[in-house]
Amino acid sequence: MQSQNNNKLFTLGVKIIEVNGFFTRFTGFMLKKKPNYALMFRNCSSVHTFFMRFNLDIVFLDKGGNIVKIKADIKPWRIVLPVEKSVDILEIPSGLVSLEGFRSCNRDSYKDSY
Repeated sequence: MQSQNNNKLFTLGVKIIEVNGFFTRFTGFMLKKKPNYALMFRNCSSVHTFFMRFNLDIVFLDKGGNIVKIKADIKPWRIVLPVEKSVDILEIPSGLVSLEGFRSCNRDSYKDSY
């Protein structure tokens, strides 16, 4: 995943899978061992971590692809309430990528193989 801000390119460096359909959206990473990919949930503004086996980093995006908020290291069995203005969520297993450069991105030009 790539994101551009102030002519500086940031790369997430992992595969992103767009999650579609009720069952796959509901289950997400539930009961999985720590994967090496991230999940993109379109039209979603809150998260649960029930039945998760690992912590998550959650990136909240607005309709323009701007990062609204990042919540890092969310433990299993938690509910993350909606964040104002967010419409999409990117779920990343904690520790899979460094969020430092990603935090400073404003606009997003995702070019991934979903």
